[in-house]
Amino acid sequence: MGTDDGVDYYQQFLGFCVEAYNMLRKSSHLILNLLLLMVDSNIPQLTGEKDLLEVEKKLRLDLDDGRAASLMRDLINESVNAFGPKFAELLHNVRKFYN
Repeated sequence: MGTDDGVDYYQQFLGFCVEAYNMLRKSSHLILNLLLLMVDSNIPQLTGEKDLLEVEKKLRLDLDDGRAASLMRDLINESVNAFGPKFAELLHNVRKFYN
């Protein structure tokens, strides 16, 4: 098992994420209607129209599937390359070394 396997798995992971994201986007009307029905359920993160609009905004319904896929890949890559996760991994490895 070489380092290329990790790259292959990461690309497969990205593909699954993009596919799932576009599936959610295709079901956006159902998802938003279900969330609308839940507004009165006292969930702190779902209190009204503002929260529903935020979900709709995150689904990027203004984009076609290809552009949305590209955006999702970019967001995941930014997250993977962010300082926080890299620092957390470093701390984890240091802790493993000293245990």
